[in-house]
Amino acid sequence: MKNVKNIAIKVWVIYMLISLLGMSIALKVFAIQFFAEESWEVQAKESAVQKREIQPTRGQIFSADKLLLATSISEFDVRWDSQASSMNKENIRLYIDSASYALAQLFPEKTQEEMKTDFQTAIREKNCYKLIKRDIDFLQKKEIEKMPFFNLGRFKSGFIFEEKRKREKPLGKLANRTIGIHRENQKVGIERAYDLELSGITGYRLEEKLAGNVWKPISDDYIQRPVEGADVISSIHSEVQDVATTSLENMLQKHNCEWGVAIVMEVETGYIKAMANLTKFEDPEGNINYQERMNQSILTRTEPGSTFKLASLLAAIDEGLIDITDSVDTGNGTHQFYEETMRDSDWKEGGLGTISIQEAFEKSSNVGCALAMESAYKDNPQKYLDKLSSMGLYNPLNLNLEGEQPPIIKSSTGDKGWSGVSLTQMAIGYEIQYSPLQTLSFYNTIANNGRMMKPLFAEALSRRGEVFQTIEPEVLQEKIISHSTIRDAQIMMKGVVERGTAKRVLKNESYSMAGKTGTAWAAVDGSYKNKKYQASFCGYFPAEKPKYSCIVVVFNPQNGIYYGSALAAPVFKDIADMMYAKEFFKSELLSAKIVDPSLPASKDGCQSEITQVYDDLGMNYNSSSQDASWVFTETEATKINVKPKTIKKGVMPYVVGMGLKDALYIIEAQGLQVNIYGHGTVKKQSIKSGTSLANTSLVSLEMSHNN
Repeated sequence: MKNVKNIAIKVWVIYMLISLLGMSIALKVFAIQFFAEESWEVQAKESAVQKREIQPTRGQIFSADKLLLATSISEFDVRWDSQASSMNKENIRLYIDSASYALAQLFPEKTQEEMKTDFQTAIREKNCYKLIKRDIDFLQKKEIEKMPFFNLGRFKSGFIFEEKRKREKPLGKLANRTIGIHRENQKVGIERAYDLELSGITGYRLEEKLAGNVWKPISDDYIQRPVEGADVISSIHSEVQDVATTSLENMLQKHNCEWGVAIVMEVETGYIKAMANLTKFEDPEGNINYQERMNQSILTRTEPGSTFKLASLLAAIDEGLIDITDSVDTGNGTHQFYEETMRDSDWKEGGLGTISIQEAFEKSSNVGCALAMESAYKDNPQKYLDKLSSMGLYNPLNLNLEGEQPPIIKSSTGDKGWSGVSLTQMAIGYEIQYSPLQTLSFYNTIANNGRMMKPLFAEALSRRGEVFQTIEPEVLQEKIISHSTIRDAQIMMKGVVERGTAKRVLKNESYSMAGKTGTAWAAVDGSYKNKKYQASFCGYFPAEKPKYSCIVVVFNPQNGIYYGSALAAPVFKDIADMMYAKEFFKSELLSAKIVDPSLPASKDGCQSEITQVYDDLGMNYNSSSQDASWVFTETEATKINVKPKTIKKGVMPYVVGMGLKDALYIIEAQGLQVNIYGHGTVKKQSIKSGTSLANTSLVSLEMSHNN
């Protein structure tokens, strides 16, 4: 009985243990079913074959003259599946040595033995996706595919070429910030503006997740094949961009400037033909270089200085409050406006005295322009602000490129910071902030007869060389001011080049230009104590029939020269000269010379030769002195008057503006010897006209072009 009882106890204990075990299993199953179901589902999904995205080939960016500015270059990672169906011991023994040798020859950073060790490790670990070589190019891929073992194909050899793409700019830094950047978390410039078009359509394929969170394509077939992105044909012209960048960089280097900008716009369309943005930086060796590191043309707003005088004067002219022929007394070049003393740049030489408003603009008189605006708006400065607003000067340009901010400009006399000197300070380009492109857009509007165009950076979209969408010009404002006011603006801007602050640099005989110099103090943290200068020139060419507008801005020069005429205008000239030499506007020049009767008829010279030219051209002229050998000309609205030029014996004649042949004939007829410096037309004579030649035997002539 005792044994039976012991057996019963044991059975009961075993039963209880089995029951407890069963209950534990049941509870575990319950927990799995109800509490860990989601976790298991996630794990199952992560380990399963999935449909994964395949990024399409990104579209390319071209210049307007069809050069490649940005493209996607294929790179490949080479991987090996050691568990491929053909990977038996015989194949491994047969091929691995030769494959290791071939790879070591192509990629000498690893020896044959090291390559072989990689293969053997993959076999030992049963690695289905072993990385053999990272980031090879297309030509290297082709070489590998010819090698023994590799040439068996992907599924027999187990080798996989995983394609990746990186963005390259074949022309280097040319228009770098305008073209922009394409990175996973950073897109700027044209790359961002046309990202949707460039991106294409995402594809899909089945991939299997391997150890180490590595995904392996199951096959080369796609569920949905990716569609490549469209190409963007930008408005940037490579030659114009190159000369703008080179000339600007040379100027910045020469004067150790902080940054500089050069922009070229097509007048009628708003297409940007060049946009150079160069910022100073110091490399690890201490060398100063300039690179496209920031799009200053759009992102940076500064006080424009004298280039804004045009907008101020045009506001008053258009409202009939002033006329360009009105006189203004600049005195000695200084004037007190409330607590502020304003000075002209030449005030130390005694100033300009009483001059016309046109002359004040041409010579960039701060005092003259400020007094003109005070006379127009002193009693109602709000009217001035309202007029600027109606001219579109408060509005952003609605650019496709990221980063543009609206101008900083007071819209009401009740705004914070408005004071008694705000009107006169704004008149000459202070207490406002504009980006270089915003300033250029206004000047382009004047060149375009008052029609304001939106700046554009692309002309068309194409795919495989075929254009499927043209990006049409866009008008921002049909007419900002009257036609007569536009005409006055064009007269004044041409005068800046022919008689004013830009004459020394820009006036030439080949073609005409128009524009305005600018020199401004730049506020640093709201203060002018630590002076930084900004030099600029903004204008267009040819003056008679504008084809292109351009602005050049040079910021914070360090060599003691800071005028717009000395720093910005020469870069403007380099750009215009190149475009003239390349015949960018040859047809416009020819037509302008024929249709514009107001052009100067000729320089002084021999009557027979001058009238022969007029006859050949079919020009209407009237000669009042048939017997005179030497003549000068005066141009009227419909005809040219040819008048005798008196040459008094024994007195130095005036030969400036003459060709060398005529000048020599006249001077040598006086019995003088002549030293000639340069070629072209006479620019300067060493003896003043009207001077007695009694004790003189030699005169020097400085010509318009140096040898």
